[in-house]
Amino acid sequence: MDALSLIELHKDSYTARELEVYEAVKANPESVLGSNATQFSEAYGFSQSAVSRFCKRAGFEGYGDFRMAMHQAVYQRGLDQSSEREGNFSSDIFRLCSLLEETVDHGEVDRLVRRICSSRRTYLLGMGASSISARALALGLTLRSVPSTFVETGWEEESLHCVDNEDTYVVFSAKNPSFRGFLATASGLKPEMRPHITLVSLTDRHPLRDLVDQNIVLPHNAAAGGGYLDSFVSSTLFAELLASLVGRNI
Repeated sequence: MDALSLIELHKDSYTARELEVYEAVKANPESVLGSNATQFSEAYGFSQSAVSRFCKRAGFEGYGDFRMAMHQAVYQRGLDQSSEREGNFSSDIFRLCSLLEETVDHGEVDRLVRRICSSRRTYLLGMGASSISARALALGLTLRSVPSTFVETGWEEESLHCVDNEDTYVVFSAKNPSFRGFLATASGLKPEMRPHITLVSLTDRHPLRDLVDQNIVLPHNAAAGGGYLDSFVSSTLFAELLASLVGRNI
């Protein structure tokens, strides 16, 4: 029995707080894969003790043991789904690209492109699976000679010491409250020191949407028919599209 099945099996035994941890893991299992216990706890506002109790209640020695089991479970389920739908990956990617073109607000994308082109430097943030999209955009901008920096997890607030309102942050966060502390700190800066912040997510109800200057909502991968596509695929395709648009406007 894999990790996802085990946490489901013990669902009825969780306390109210442990049940909140369970719901967070079920909603975004990739957030466990790219985070240690401290990062995962801070991203969702849990105490580390609550996360530890949840892991032990589900039959694991601790968070490290749980994360290792989650890696195996997510990887194996991805393989199983890919086998069931072998040959459809390219068509799913094509449909997802079409959805990006059709559903993303072109006005907001143009606004972000202009902002990046006029910025002194663009900083990219992403935690867990979302870091793939952030790194992809950082690379895409760098290849087009646009000053950009990927900020490693844990250094977000430190980066605010060397920015002002001529800089831009693009935060990739599918639908969880990652970077709440960073955004709260940024919101408290003086106007002349506060950078422009854009949130790229997969939901128009993102819990951090009111703490940023701009929201861009992408279509979820499942809408393209690709049940086995990882959650970061949509935002990574968008990162490539955005870098290309910036390249045309510099």
